[in-house]
Amino acid sequence: MGASASYAGVSSNYIVPSAMPYNKAATAIVLNHAGFSANCRAVLTSWFARWHGSELPLVGDLDLPALGAFADRMFITAVVPHESAVITYFGAALARAVGADLVGRDAFALATPRRHAERMRRYASTVAGAVTHTTHHVTLASGRNYFFEALLLPTRRTDAEAAAVIGFMDWNPPDTEGRVGSLGEAVDAPDIAQIIPLIDGAPRLAPAPETLGSVERDKIISRAVVRFLVNLAGDMMANSESSGLDPIDYLLASAVGSANLSHFDGDPALSRQHAGVIEADTLRRGISRAAIARATGLPTETVRRRINGLIEMGVLRERDDGIVLPQNSRFGIGARPHRMRAHAQMVERLFRDLAARGITFD
Repeated sequence: MGASASYAGVSSNYIVPSAMPYNKAATAIVLNHAGFSANCRAVLTSWFARWHGSELPLVGDLDLPALGAFADRMFITAVVPHESAVITYFGAALARAVGADLVGRDAFALATPRRHAERMRRYASTVAGAVTHTTHHVTLASGRNYFFEALLLPTRRTDAEAAAVIGFMDWNPPDTEGRVGSLGEAVDAPDIAQIIPLIDGAPRLAPAPETLGSVERDKIISRAVVRFLVNLAGDMMANSESSGLDPIDYLLASAVGSANLSHFDGDPALSRQHAGVIEADTLRRGISRAAIARATGLPTETVRRRINGLIEMGVLRERDDGIVLPQNSRFGIGARPHRMRAHAQMVERLFRDLAARGITFD
């Protein structure tokens, strides 16, 4: 089923008018700061363009042919919150990816028992007025790891029981076939989710003036950062133990891996471009032992000795341009989806911690 596929069956049952007002401008500002991929932002722009003033678009407003290639990566579900989410449209690219046309299937029933409740929660939140954004990790049929983003977008609810939810998967894997290993791999992929409530149209009081002095503000931020660092250090200690390396060796290997990819981190556009893949060794830039010592603050001789040991163990590799942590390094050090998720949650918790104490950033 491609972009020209009929989805009229979705809208034909949505005949009871509803008009929940939202603050479109404020919602746009919030979503613009969420850090979505370029394709997700394009789909959001199209969704915003179909709003009716302060009201959400109707699912019938969605012009799939006009969306071109995006339509092949979209799906639509008729959702009865906490009960069912029947897929009524499933793009051709998604059907190829999972090896099946899922029209008529229940997205809740497709989830494994351990993910069933969470999937229902996300759809219910979307229907209630939120954008759900997820980053998924799958293993392609070729064996390669692949990361991609997805959106769930609400529409104006016009049926007493069901609501239409528009889904988009930014699916553009490097493999020409672009298939996952199995349907189970696709529907039960590990992910990182953020649910972003839409801003309603209710009037709000003006924010209270800033009352924190610079010393108080610095102290609150400092204590929050220390809590973050303690949590991060605990995570690294636990992973060093599971990897079989002592904490110093694990720290050095992680520092090398970070330095190898620092040229990506310094370029936002390049970083976004490669966010869905694990960077190949040819894209990694070597770092000297002296630079590693400066970055970690460890004695130069200690770094030299330990780096040599990690090279002998096969954890690190020495090239003409310096030391690198290979893409498929031993002991699983580097880009691991479950660790990325844990680190992302730590950062999110840090900002929630600061926001709860009245700390905001321009």
